[in-house]
Amino acid sequence: MSKKGKGISLRKLGLTSIWSRHGTCNIIVLGSEDVGKTALIVRFLTKKYLPEYDHCTSRCYERNVNVNDKVLPVRITDTSGKESFTSLKSKGLLEGADGFVVVYSITDKRSFLKAREVIKLLNEDLGQGGQTPVALIGNKEDLSHYRAVCAKEGQRIALLYPRCSFHECSAAREAENVELAFEELLCQVLISKERRRRLSAFSVLTPKIQNPRRNSAGNSTLSNWWRKNRPNPEHEVRQDRTFTM
Repeated sequence: MSKKGKGISLRKLGLTSIWSRHGTCNIIVLGSEDVGKTALIVRFLTKKYLPEYDHCTSRCYERNVNVNDKVLPVRITDTSGKESFTSLKSKGLLEGADGFVVVYSITDKRSFLKAREVIKLLNEDLGQGGQTPVALIGNKEDLSHYRAVCAKEGQRIALLYPRCSFHECSAAREAENVELAFEELLCQVLISKERRRRLSAFSVLTPKIQNPRRNSAGNSTLSNWWRKNRPNPEHEVRQDRTFTM
């Protein structure tokens, strides 16, 4: 971001040295039709705004994005909004995602309800402990006089997902808030990638410990000895009764 004090500093998060380790960041953009998904992507990648798009199918944008003086390869998949979450998942279009952007229009209540459903499905699909970051964006803030969804509603929905951020912005009016939303998501993606890399390295270095109850021959022998030689309470009772009689 050009202005100081805006956005998240990757230097503060200790991420300045890990950009080259994780490859391309794959981002999937979801939401209803006509909420401005493509406009947000183009605004973020080019700083430009195009009012009309011929967008009938999913498209993919690949760019090297400058974030805090670092170059990050990013692939953003822009879904059409016509297909359901289940359909996208069954076609494998959601596989390999490092992060999700869920978009609705603040002037369209139905688009908000769909975004809420998508957040719920992501939560169920990825689990409560899911490490895939999500950004919920309320677009068309420049049309706030036609607002049908208040900001607090969006904030409440974001709380349903453990790694979800919330932003309101306008692809038509400015690039600053759009950049903030995407850059915050990319920061979370890098944190998630680094965490997975460390866990993977740790699992490789850590030797697997066998369960002594199942896979130890010595323990099996000891167990057999114990079953063979331990006292039988019923036998002792019979001996006692025989003796007393």
